[in-house]
Amino acid sequence: MVPISEFRQENQEIEDIGNVLKILVESASLRKNSVFCELIERFGKKVCLHLEHESRSVYSDLLTDEDPKLNEAAKHFIDNTHELKKIFSSYIKKWHKKHDDLNEYDALLKETKEVFVLVDKRIILENEHLFPLLQ
Repeated sequence: MVPISEFRQENQEIEDIGNVLKILVESASLRKNSVFCELIERFGKKVCLHLEHESRSVYSDLLTDEDPKLNEAAKHFIDNTHELKKIFSSYIKKWHKKHDDLNEYDALLKETKEVFVLVDKRIILENEHLFPLLQ
């Protein structure tokens, strides 16, 4: 099994980028900046790579364990992973579109903030529930 420290490091990198984006997203002039857009894509890729890394390295062990608590936790995280991947896939595609309509752009901004919240909640879930199971 992959050391938990690797997953924690990935989460820290995701949090670091997310914290920068949370500040930048508040500035209308910076939101259309190419660096901001690159960071959004980098953030999305890091989240997706982290989720895939966990899927490959953790869940099968938990699902095959004799402890039903571990099986249930794995199922919960697998479901959450699928949902997050779906949300991120849709979200990143929206960033590639041109946003001339102010209402459309405002909706994307709102969704951006919601994505940050989802990722923060996932990191907390991993730190408080998944990683302790792996130790």
